[in-house]
Amino acid sequence: MSDRGFRFWLARLLAPIAFFAAATLLVLVVRESFTNGSDQTATTAVITNEAGEAVRVTTVEAERAAGRAADGTPGATGEADLRFYRVHEGDTLDSIAARFGLTVAELERLNPGVDAVAIQVSQQIRLRE
Repeated sequence: MSDRGFRFWLARLLAPIAFFAAATLLVLVVRESFTNGSDQTATTAVITNEAGEAVRVTTVEAERAAGRAADGTPGATGEADLRFYRVHEGDTLDSIAARFGLTVAELERLNPGVDAVAIQVSQQIRLRE
């Protein structure tokens, strides 16, 4: 094989590898820019409500800033210390109560103006007095 043929073969081999490496780097940079250097994590789960309907729940939180460990367990200043929770898409009072170890009745008592059926995304719910 001539030197020119070898270079041609090498270029054909390395071009896709270089493209893949550049694309991976781009994805990592874009992903980092969305988190803006914070400790935000996104979690998506499918749960079943009382009516037996599957509900997709996505939460985005600064968990480490709230004192949660990376595995989701409460840390020294964990979720038990949170006073407010911002409602995310798919949240219900039942799911919020279960997440924070409360009952729906407690949430309704702490939030008298909140309609349990029509809570809104980005609405703040009081968890503690």
